[in-house]
Amino acid sequence: MTALALASALLYAPTCRAEEKPLEKVEFKARTSWNYQYSQLHVPEEAIPVHPNDAGFLKQDAKIRPNSGLEGALFRVGAEADMSVSKKVSVAAGVDAQLSFDYLSNKKDGAGMYDWNIRPDDTRGKANGSGVYAKANRNLFSIHPFLGLRYRLSTQSQLGFEVSVPFLEKIEEEFGHHRYDSEEKTGTKKFKTSGFRTALTYEIGNNTKWGLGAGLTYERVNLTSDSGEQGNLNGIGAILAIKRKF
Repeated sequence: MTALALASALLYAPTCRAEEKPLEKVEFKARTSWNYQYSQLHVPEEAIPVHPNDAGFLKQDAKIRPNSGLEGALFRVGAEADMSVSKKVSVAAGVDAQLSFDYLSNKKDGAGMYDWNIRPDDTRGKANGSGVYAKANRNLFSIHPFLGLRYRLSTQSQLGFEVSVPFLEKIEEEFGHHRYDSEEKTGTKKFKTSGFRTALTYEIGNNTKWGLGAGLTYERVNLTSDSGEQGNLNGIGAILAIKRKF
């Protein structure tokens, strides 16, 4: 009887340990998100020469660079694999494609990361004087792979944190004359990007096909122009995300 009980215990113990160990489960999801971000751009100033029509009145070059601005149309679509490592924690990895629709709207005067000012030697003031402008925006399409962690708060909600890095993304700068409430472009410049974006989100719908998340983002990007000039971009924003399980 004692030997039978001992054998039963040995057979039962591994079963208990197997049941207590969390199962590794991988879920595949399609995802889309919209990011509304306030960005601060730091790049070298551009020296804009006097406009030919002001040559008899003005003598001094004016320096200008893009400043801060709202990026309201950063749209991402992609896929992720989410693997549970415990009952509470899972690890996610995937890739997003980003479309910057501000690339289209920033073609308008005064849109995006923008600044303009009157020339330093023009005494007529902003309303009537000759000025200079500079603006910047992202290129239309870029790729952003990411890694993330998810912490389950309940069967239907979780916190998410992820870090993504940019590929094929550039910041395009435009500058020139600003006269009579219109812009006359004199030059452009492109900056390659390297850096990261973090996102902290609260998500609901863990056990359903559809999930919804909202949260905050922070972005830090280093910039390098084709001529070797350096700059950076810092951004803080809000994000709204939708996911669907395959």
